[in-house]
Amino acid sequence: MNPFTSTYEDLAEDFRGRGISFDSPGFCDDPSFFEVERGDPHYLNHYAAFVAKRPYEPNYLARAKVIIDNAVSLLHAELVEHGRLGACVGISEILFRILEQEKVWSCCIKGSLTITFPRKTGIGTSYFWSADHGNFLTGHVWLYAPPYTVVDISVKQQPYRGNEAKYIPDRILTTDTRPVIVTDEDIISPPVRMDLSAYGVPLHQHLKEVAPLIPDIFEAFPAVSVPGLKGSSLKYSPVAIHAPEDKLPYLENMLFQGLTPWQLYHSQFAGKLD
Repeated sequence: MNPFTSTYEDLAEDFRGRGISFDSPGFCDDPSFFEVERGDPHYLNHYAAFVAKRPYEPNYLARAKVIIDNAVSLLHAELVEHGRLGACVGISEILFRILEQEKVWSCCIKGSLTITFPRKTGIGTSYFWSADHGNFLTGHVWLYAPPYTVVDISVKQQPYRGNEAKYIPDRILTTDTRPVIVTDEDIISPPVRMDLSAYGVPLHQHLKEVAPLIPDIFEAFPAVSVPGLKGSSLKYSPVAIHAPEDKLPYLENMLFQGLTPWQLYHSQFAGKLD
C-alpha cells in the first residue's frame, strides 16, 4: 500500500485493521503503530499521508491557524534569543510536539530548500541539499500543518555567509499548494552528482538513486515556491518524513535559558495559544 497515493478512507481502514487509534494528533506514538513500524520502518509515511489527506472542518482550520501563528511567533522569539543557528530539526520537533499538545495536526518534513536572490544583489543561489557529503535527506526540516503547507521557524536562523538574511523572512507560513518543478540541482549537491556519475549512475537516475520517494511524496506534499523579501524566493522540496523519538516531556534537544521544551511549553505556551 502506497500511503501517499492512497485515499483518506484507505488509510483509515488500514489503521483500523491494525488496531491503531487515529483520533488524535501524535498517534504515530501509539504502541500499535510502533509495532507495525518495527516491521516496516517506512510506516511513518502513513501517518504523514493521513495528516495531508484528512478532511478538516472550517472551524478546526480557523482554530489551528490561530494556534500555529501564536506558537510560531513565541517559539521564533525563543530561537532568536537562544542564538543557535542551523536548528531546523530541533525546533521543528519541538513545534510538532507543542501542536500535538494543543490537538493540532502536523507532521515534520525533511527535504531541500533552494533560495534564489535578485540578480542585482550578486548573491548566488543558496542550496540546502538533501543529498550532500555526510548528509542524506536532512537538507532542511519544516512542518506541514493545515491550513499551512509550509511552517518554517528557522529559515532565517541559518549560518549564511553574507547578506542573505536581509532577503529572507523571519518565518514562513504559507498555504500555497501550487506545485513547482524540482530538479536534481535542488536535491543533490554537485560533489554527490559527480560521485554518482563516477559510479556509473545515469544522469536521469540521480534523483531516483538518492530520493526514491519523491514521485510519491509529491502526491501528498508538493514542492512549493514561496516569496521571500525584496524579490527573493524559497523553494521547498519534500524528500522524506520525520518525527521526534521523544514526547514533549522528554525532549532535551534544546534548552531555552535553562528551560527544557516541556518547561518552556508550560511557562510560555500552555493556555496562551488560542
